[in-house]
Amino acid sequence: GELDLEDDIKKYFPDFPYENITIHLLLTHRGGLTNYMYFSDIHWPDWEIPITNNEVIELMTEHQPKTYYRPNRRYNYSNTGYMLLASIVEKVTGMTFQEFMKKEVFQVLKMENSFVREKATELSKENVVIGYNKFRRPDETSYLDGVVGDKGIFISVEDLYLFDKAISNEDFLADETLEKAFTPRHRDLHRDDNYGYGWRINTISKKENKKIVWHTGWWKGFRSYFIKVLHKNQTIIILDNTTRGSFLRVKELIGLLE
Repeated sequence: GELDLEDDIKKYFPDFPYENITIHLLLTHRGGLTNYMYFSDIHWPDWEIPITNNEVIELMTEHQPKTYYRPNRRYNYSNTGYMLLASIVEKVTGMTFQEFMKKEVFQVLKMENSFVREKATELSKENVVIGYNKFRRPDETSYLDGVVGDKGIFISVEDLYLFDKAISNEDFLADETLEKAFTPRHRDLHRDDNYGYGWRINTISKKENKKIVWHTGWWKGFRSYFIKVLHKNQTIIILDNTTRGSFLRVKELIGLLE
């Protein structure tokens, strides 16, 4: 009850320079905003100093980088949207995104090897894995590591399995909430590659409500795969700390579960 999916971003950031962008549009990647990584490279003065979510929003407010599309014009995957969503979490809860995830997700689900990395220079955990580039050398940290929401979560396969069980159980998220997340939101995308709230969706059968929900990710020497067949309660979870091109194909992994 603290927010509504149709809330305008200006409700939380009154000086935000873009009109008619809602939480719903950010979740479905229809906000049309430019990628913060590109305009931050131009406007952030010192790449040795990590930039934070609030500082990215300040850059947007000051420089007003041109949008890719008008709001709700079309789907365009947006790291900027996820950054803003994490910032809204902070506004609503009064906690940092790191604190919120620890208190409301990781501790609740007993995910003891999960945390949100706070800054590019901070790696205080002794058991943190290193990401390697295609030359098998440790990948460099980036000033962009200070931004959270679109990346920055360190986690184990076992903890992701606990998360997988949690989203199969109404004790953590209501069925109504999950149904909203797993509902395809785009008429202009294919049935076998659509998007809901934070999930890519492959609809096998609308009539029988058979779906595969999945997502991949990569950043600075890391790759991740999470693929879940809802009607079979089967899941594939893969984490990798090397950058070696697209050595795993989602369609092939999905094929293992069909």
